[in-house]
Amino acid sequence: MEEEPKQIDEQKQIDEQKRKELEQAVMIIGELKQQAAIMGANDFEIPALNALIESLKEGECTPEEAIRSAMAMVNRKSDYH
Repeated sequence: MEEEPKQIDEQKQIDEQKRKELEQAVMIIGELKQQAAIMGANDFEIPALNALIESLKEGECTPEEAIRSAMAMVNRKSDYH
């Protein structure tokens, strides 16, 4: 019987860690969105970054994938300008 509460606690810790990673990724992508907005001419970037945040929240990508994609978008924009 002792194993069950321990497993539940471990699962809670894992869930909490995933939630924190998700929140941190959303915050980082939000900061990247601000950088893109400052650069101007955001016909593509802002909607794409918003869609990326939604995909992240829906579990369609990992926080790492989302951050990597967002950084690539903003980097391409800064290389262009």
